[in-house]
Amino acid sequence: MKKIIVMIFLPLLFFYGCAKEDGTIVDPVTNGANSRVAVVSVDSPDTLTYSVVTTFTAKIVLSHPEEIKSVTATLNDFRDNIPLATVALSQSAQFNDTTAEYSASFGIDTTFTSGVYSIDFAVTLISGLSEKLAVKYIYIKRIYENSPPVLSNLVIPDTVAFNEKFTFHVDVYDINGASDVREVYYKLYKPDGALIVNSQGISEFPLSDSGDTSESGDVTAGDGIYTMQLLIPSGQPAGVWRMDFRAIDYQDSLSNIISHNLTVQ
Repeated sequence: MKKIIVMIFLPLLFFYGCAKEDGTIVDPVTNGANSRVAVVSVDSPDTLTYSVVTTFTAKIVLSHPEEIKSVTATLNDFRDNIPLATVALSQSAQFNDTTAEYSASFGIDTTFTSGVYSIDFAVTLISGLSEKLAVKYIYIKRIYENSPPVLSNLVIPDTVAFNEKFTFHVDVYDINGASDVREVYYKLYKPDGALIVNSQGISEFPLSDSGDTSESGDVTAGDGIYTMQLLIPSGQPAGVWRMDFRAIDYQDSLSNIISHNLTVQ
């Protein structure tokens, strides 16, 4: 499961028009000459939490339905202002002679990511005129079923010389997304089995996927190939050293271990 950042979103609702003191929208469609159609209310979730697939219903109550030909709602990715789906709303209720409710459902699946989305409501009148009426914002939060990272395709020499810098890399995959990988690291053991711990008390040494070629040897940032360079100085014991590679995600789930025997001479 991904690390959850708690965010609080107050309900956001904008109408194209002005409101009475009680919040009722009173402006008619702005470019509809002689039209009395106006927004009475809008209803949809402020926050939607889901894991795989779900639906939600968007509703709008409008005055003078006798002047309305059709009503639509468009779901947009608010961050990029990209329209994702447009649905036709059907008249789901007639409250009296002058107001009616229109509603439709949107389907949400695994292509959606957590973030703010907007719902644009628009009307087409019998006269042929069209106008956007209202915008409602919804925070969609996807809950992932967590899986640990998986390591594969370790590329590393079998034999190196003292004071020889060498580069190694390993592929890392996480079904919950690359951003769920918190760290990829290796542990280094001497031929007698003693774990290497540096002067800062660190025994888990990180690999990099940041494209910092000069520092780690990593060529391409964000490609899921984690890389590092290492030099074993003279004065250390010759023989077969062991390197254990592992990854951890933001829910502290550990990957498989890939071990490699490195002959240092």
